[in-house]
Amino acid sequence: MKPALAAAGPGFEVIDVDANPDAVRAFRVSALPTLVRMAGSRETARASGARDVSGLRRFRDEGR
Repeated sequence: MKPALAAAGPGFEVIDVDANPDAVRAFRVSALPTLVRMAGSRETARASGARDVSGLRRFRDEGR
């Protein structure tokens, strides 16, 4: 999904689950890919599964 995330524009942070197991636990990730929308330190939405560029933008922008 890295190419789709890059094409979707700003507002996404990719976390390498192999290098950051603490983040996996903290965000309760059980499937890959998992999208978590945050507002400050509060989770406002979550989705699992691959998305295309328009789907990524829609997920990001629903929280605005």
